[in-house]
Amino acid sequence: MSKVVSVHQFNPKYKRGNKAMRKSSVVAILSLSILSAALISGCVQDDQDVLGGITSENDGSMCVLDAINGAAAVPVTKIKQPATLTVAGWAVDHRNRTVPSEVSVELVSVDGKERVTGAARRGTKRPDVAKAYNNPAYDGGGFDGGVNVDKAKPGRYSIRIVQKSGATSLSCNLNRAIEIE
Repeated sequence: MSKVVSVHQFNPKYKRGNKAMRKSSVVAILSLSILSAALISGCVQDDQDVLGGITSENDGSMCVLDAINGAAAVPVTKIKQPATLTVAGWAVDHRNRTVPSEVSVELVSVDGKERVTGAARRGTKRPDVAKAYNNPAYDGGGFDGGVNVDKAKPGRYSIRIVQKSGATSLSCNLNRAIEIE
């Protein structure tokens, strides 16, 4: 049987009259509770990147989508036609520890029947990625690009980053979606 222990038994400096100590103890307990709830609910995923983004690894490709239309990437972004979707992030071939020269953004409808592709360009320097993964080549792993969605059918599309190096094509599904209205 477990014994209920009050906060002041854990902290010998805690006194019933010390508001600052009580407040800091409550904040610590609340923080632990929130972290525990996040872990249980799956909000903090095993694939959380050391840089803070959600990393997707498929076929050796590792990708992070930092921004959609200039704002932090969220699970679902709604856009109205006519529009161009802009994205920014980083992508590397982690299996071979290289940065493929070609990168594009692909939107795939939920039913898989519709695909809209847009060009992305390398050039955004990412020293944070190079340092985090201890690979100087990853400094060139940043990308930004756009997809014109004017002719796309309304609906939900998943976002994929596709990298090409010669005949090899690598793809990352990013667990992010676009809702075209």
